[in-house]
Amino acid sequence: MAKRFEEAEQIARRASQTLERELGSDSPIFALALSIVGHSLLEQKRSQDALPILERAYAIRARSEKDPARRAESAFLLAQALWHTRAERSKALTLASEAKRDYANSADKQALSGVERWLQEHDAL
Repeated sequence: MAKRFEEAEQIARRASQTLERELGSDSPIFALALSIVGHSLLEQKRSQDALPILERAYAIRARSEKDPARRAESAFLLAQALWHTRAERSKALTLASEAKRDYANSADKQALSGVERWLQEHDAL
């Protein structure tokens, strides 16, 4: 399974380079590719490597993404990276709450329940 996430990371990195060049560094589609890279890194237990990538994806999506589920995805991925690196756990909880709010305004109720579960498990720590 880890091999698949390494492969996904490599493909998404190449795609992100092309998308940034073709669409610009503020494109929501570029942010999607960054999110895939970051998610792949998280799955490989490389949270420290994922952190700057997910921060960038989150910043782009916070500014320009219209779809609340996509904004929520970036907020939640960044929350997980922050939590795992022990960088800013209060910020991680704030971002997860933001993701919960955005998922509640989307059709992705499965993702909403995942964020709610994560918050229940981590908010008490």
